[in-house]
Amino acid sequence: MMRLSQRSEALSTLKWFVVSLIIGALVASCSVKRESGFVERIRSGYYPYRVMKRVKPGYVQYGEASWYGSKFQGRRTADGEIYNMYAYTAAHKTLPFGTCVEVTNLNNGRKTVVRINDRGPFVKNRVIDLSYAAARDIGMIPTGTAPVKIRVVGMGGRCNRLNDYSKRGNVTNQMDGGYRASSYAIQIGSFRKLINALRMRDRYAAYWSSVRIERVTVDGDVYYRVLVGNFSTKEEAKEFAVDNILPHIGNFVVVH
Repeated sequence: MMRLSQRSEALSTLKWFVVSLIIGALVASCSVKRESGFVERIRSGYYPYRVMKRVKPGYVQYGEASWYGSKFQGRRTADGEIYNMYAYTAAHKTLPFGTCVEVTNLNNGRKTVVRINDRGPFVKNRVIDLSYAAARDIGMIPTGTAPVKIRVVGMGGRCNRLNDYSKRGNVTNQMDGGYRASSYAIQIGSFRKLINALRMRDRYAAYWSSVRIERVTVDGDVYYRVLVGNFSTKEEAKEFAVDNILPHIGNFVVVH
């Protein structure tokens, strides 16, 4: 009888061990898995979503945006950063961390640029969760949500600077009926024919919102220069060009 009782206890212990392993596996499948800095899969409610490994500038998505603020201030985001409601960041379900996206409020046309560093929003039919600062920029604080257009404009985490360039890009130059706001720009092309400059501008407008055309006269000849950005120093322009222009075009000229 003693041996039978011991065998029964052993079987009972083995059963609970197997059950514990199954429960542990289920719990693990519901958690955030980190691999090479990316959240690969999130399971919660109607999830999982698989994160895109790579995304090209110009990728566009439409949907409803929301924002999150002081309740999450100081907490860790999905990529491990500390959430700062005054920084230009956002949560997205599938875009890789470090992706820079331009967000346009379709109700008023206002734009901002944010860097993806978190996962969400965890509400069906919403596509992006903006920081307080970004939501304020596009006039979304009073309404809480808004229909938006999301356009990928770059990678690598330099989104705050891209935000500055995007806003300055609204100040046009002589060709577009306005003026340049600062001393330096990046020339990505120069053409005798306007149609060729227009084609290049339209081609790269998906990459940089500040692409524009400037009409100049050199020794009596008219040229149409395709320019990107407005920069206060030559060094600032060159740094941006090396990081963002060179990978796409292969050459550039910083002009005064």
